[in-house]
This record gives sequence, C-alpha cells and structure tokens, in this order.
Amino acid sequence: MRSLPSTADGLLVSSDLLRLGFGPKTLQRELVSGRLYRVRRGAYCLAEKWNALDERGRHLLRMRAVRAGMRLEPVFCDVSAAMALDLPWLGPTGDDVHICSAAASGGRSENGVRRHPHDLEGMEIVEADGLLVTGAAHTVAALAARLPFAQGVGMVDAALSRGDGHRATPDELSSAIRRLGPRSNARGATAAFEFGTHLSGSFGESYCRALMHELGYPTPELQVPFFDERGRIGIVDYWWPEARVIGEFDGAVKYHRADMRNGSSPSEIAWREKQREDRLRRQCDGFVRVVWAETMDASRLDAVLRASGLRPDARGKRPSRG
Repeated sequence: MRSLPSTADGLLVSSDLLRLGFGPKTLQRELVSGRLYRVRRGAYCLAEKWNALDERGRHLLRMRAVRAGMRLEPVFCDVSAAMALDLPWLGPTGDDVHICSAAASGGRSENGVRRHPHDLEGMEIVEADGLLVTGAAHTVAALAARLPFAQGVGMVDAALSRGDGHRATPDELSSAIRRLGPRSNARGATAAFEFGTHLSGSFGESYCRALMHELGYPTPELQVPFFDERGRIGIVDYWWPEARVIGEFDGAVKYHRADMRNGSSPSEIAWREKQREDRLRRQCDGFVRVVWAETMDASRLDAVLRASGLRPDARGKRPSRG
C-alpha cells in the first residue's frame, strides 16, 4: 500500500490526492484506520502531524483548508487573524475560521466559517504566515472590544511591544478603535488601549497587571532595573515604589522550553532564580511572585498580593505608552 504524501504545511487536499491516485475508498480507509485526520470537507492531514500541532498550528491549518476551497483569496480576521499574526490568545480558538465579508452577507457561521461584515476600504491588509489577514491594529481593536479587560490588555501590550513588521503604534490602535462599528464595544477596547503599554515583557505579565488593576491595586512601574553592592541584579516585572514591593510574573516558560534555557537545565535555572530573588529581597520590603494558577482565581491572586504588603486602596500612575 502506498503511503500518503506529506506537505510542508501538513495540508492534503482531496483534489490533489485524487490526481495522485488516492481515491475516495482509500481516503475513507485511512480515516477509519486513524492514520488520516479530516480537517474539513475535502482537506486532510496526517494524524501524526495533526496530533503534534498546538492550538495555533491547528487553527492555521484550518485556515489553509478554508483558503484551498475558495475561488477568491479570503481575508481572515478576528481570532484567525490573531493566530496568523502570532498574537497571544488564552484558551481554545474554536473550530470556526473567521473571514471578512461584505456587510450584506456577513455575521453568520456556516460549514466551519464565520463571516464578519467589514468595509475593507482603507483597512490595512497584511500577509502573515502566507495568509491575508487584517492588520494588527484592527485585529487587536476588534478583539479587545469583546474580550475580558485583562485579555484585551494582553493583546494591546503585545501589539505595542513586538519588534517585527506587525507591530501596531498607539495612533494606529486609536484609529482602529474609532473605526469600530456601532455594534462593537468600543468602550471596552478603549479601556484596554488606555491601560496598555509597550513595556510589558510577556502576555502573562500584561494579563496579571490588568487583573491587579481590576482588584484595585496600584499600577506598578514596569521593567525596573535593580542593583546591589555586587552590581546589576536584573530587571523586575513590577515595582511599587510607595510600598517598596517587587513583583515577578513566573510563566515557567524558561524552565520548560529548551530554546529559552540557553543550554542550562531547569534545576540550574531554578538555582539562579533563587539567588537572584535573594538579592532582590534585600532591596525591598516585600516580594511577590505570581504564577499562572493564581491569575485564574481572583481570591488567590488577592491573597498573594496582600501577603507581600500591598493593599487595594489606591490606583497608581498608568505605565507610559512611549
């Protein structure tokens, strides 16, 4: 039995498979055996490849499958544009792929495709990961309008701070929010934008900072360097100068991803982190380290913040957008 072909992106389109001699019975047999995964009608992927993909990778493959079945090149938007632009996302993306459509035909979902009414006149359309998508400013503005505040802030921060060609400027984001339709929650997008900053080091830091704000805690200074008699200790994620409290968000990525460890083992990194934290603790009156699990429970986050000496009694200055 011939093995199924493999492609660079993993997508196998039925019309190409038929030309190679793989008929409907062969495809059905491969699906039943579990060796082949059906992405959508007429589009497949080797199950081994599909299982190895993360949430973003699977959504991108769904987008490519939708494009392969369309006569005209689609412009993707909403969650789909965020995936192509590699913007941060919390939770599942859903099975639907999101594309722009004319106002008269938008707003409905059919066969795994959700159409959004958009006037593309004057809107930035970019290529990302080989796909046409709405630009970062519009994508972030539209999502921040309907996402919870903390997630919206995380997306705004990511768009403002990234160093590639898909960075959005404050003016671009502001303009994109003004262009939102009357049914959009422009107020929510504006709130996320006004709290946003280019200084955040990660989505987790942004998300946590926004949650702290919602709990009523003062907004900290971000990315502040600290020194002692031995020299530079490092840059901390959060600093509350009035309370003399240092805060760090620990997403644990540096412990688990080999490309972030620079050849060090997780135990070596943990030891260096402990030494760094010991030095930092001598420079402040309180120290708080927040992990992802604590951002999922407001009462837990409040408890660890209070244990450091912080109190939700005032709001500090919002970080400079720059």
